[in-house]
Amino acid sequence: MNNAIYLILRLILVFSFLLHGCTFERKEQNSITLNIDQEIVTLDPRIESDLVSNQIYNLLYRSLVKIDSKGNLENETLQSFQLSRDKKTYRFKLKKTFFSDGSLLTAKDFENSWKKVLSPEFPSHEAYLLFSIKGAKQAKLQQGSIEEVHIKSIDDFTLEVRLEKEDPHFLEKLASPIFSPVKPGVFNGPYILKSWKLRDHLVLTKNPYFYDQKNVSIHQIKIYFMQNSSALQLFLNQEVDLIGFPFSALPLSSLSKIDEKYTAITKKIFGAKLLSFNHDGLFKDKLMRKALSYTINRKEIVQKITQTTEGYDLDFFKSTELLEKYHPEKIRNTLDLLPSPQDPITLLYHDEEVNHLIAQQLKEGWEKLLPIKVKLQKMELSQLRERLKKKDYDVCLISWIGEYFCIEDFLERLSDKNHFKNDTGWESNIYQSSLASKDYTKAISIINEEEPIVFLHQYTFKMYHQPNLQNIEISPNGIVYLENVTKRSP
Repeated sequence: MNNAIYLILRLILVFSFLLHGCTFERKEQNSITLNIDQEIVTLDPRIESDLVSNQIYNLLYRSLVKIDSKGNLENETLQSFQLSRDKKTYRFKLKKTFFSDGSLLTAKDFENSWKKVLSPEFPSHEAYLLFSIKGAKQAKLQQGSIEEVHIKSIDDFTLEVRLEKEDPHFLEKLASPIFSPVKPGVFNGPYILKSWKLRDHLVLTKNPYFYDQKNVSIHQIKIYFMQNSSALQLFLNQEVDLIGFPFSALPLSSLSKIDEKYTAITKKIFGAKLLSFNHDGLFKDKLMRKALSYTINRKEIVQKITQTTEGYDLDFFKSTELLEKYHPEKIRNTLDLLPSPQDPITLLYHDEEVNHLIAQQLKEGWEKLLPIKVKLQKMELSQLRERLKKKDYDVCLISWIGEYFCIEDFLERLSDKNHFKNDTGWESNIYQSSLASKDYTKAISIINEEEPIVFLHQYTFKMYHQPNLQNIEISPNGIVYLENVTKRSP
């Protein structure tokens, strides 16, 4: 009897061990771990719009369409659409999809979510993307009512949107996270929130109600918020699966070490690192802006700091001839004409290693070649945005990522000094006329001449992953589609 009981107990223990082992193996096989070096402040995609937050929003939400890795539009919750003859009215037919609590996603959810963005008190950085919709801009600026905004749910699966005028990029704009259908506590993307501990980690698990869940192979994504040096060590120990930009900026001194063992994924995207000048002060003087621009050694930034490839694969960046724009000799003959500010010029930048190194190089070059002193000031992204919004700065190192793939996306934000994204305070009647006539070549030449902002380099994503990860896809506007990733057995 005792022997029988002993045998049964042994079998139970062995079975429990095997079961635990299978569970552990399944978790390892169907989960990925990564690190981001920026705290996520909200899970509402209508509020934030930075590159890192957008990676999380893409996992939790789905709008009508998305932009795939080749830059093509792909339907998500959208089944089909009709466009009126005057090309101003869209009638969208939705697929039958669900939120993560099993409730039906309807056209009314889209209507409510988009109109919420247009409430004057709603804090959105990207509200201007809706301004081509009839009545939208007026509602946001309190010059009209929400009821006058032409976003209407006809029935559960039909959404009608009327534009102020034809907008050939409207469908591409709909891929932005701000157009996601947001309801408290639920999601409609490939993943849902399992846990979130501020300044520690975020855990996402597969959404069983996602319309395409059968093609999502990774069951869990764990995201840590930690110093990049710590994440690098975990990656080298194979405890983190994916590191690098856009999720986190790797210590530049470590890149050669990683390159010895891992192959990097690199992709140029439709975005750039820029310098923004505050035109309400010293940099109202074009000669001063020119002086700073011509004394920036962009080749050195690309070769020694960002350590990415030179050159540009987008026509706009090619037209600016940025890498050939280092001409300090053009400034020497005009040094006597430059203002000599008594106080140092303050250069603001987001607190990241790459930004700090770029800022240091700019400071050294400017102080060597120009009669100025430069003070560097790093800060958190939220603080930086607030200073830009108030125009409480001299020069600021900023990022720009295109929402759609036409240079109009960038040019439009400088259309007038009151534009939501124009942090410079610069405007030009001739520039406005060139935009109105869609003469973008002329608009670009005006920017090259006036330099209200200065381009430093085109963005290149550079990431490293463990060898057993496959199918890592990146869209031209910088979204990494982790839901498409597969993981081989070790």
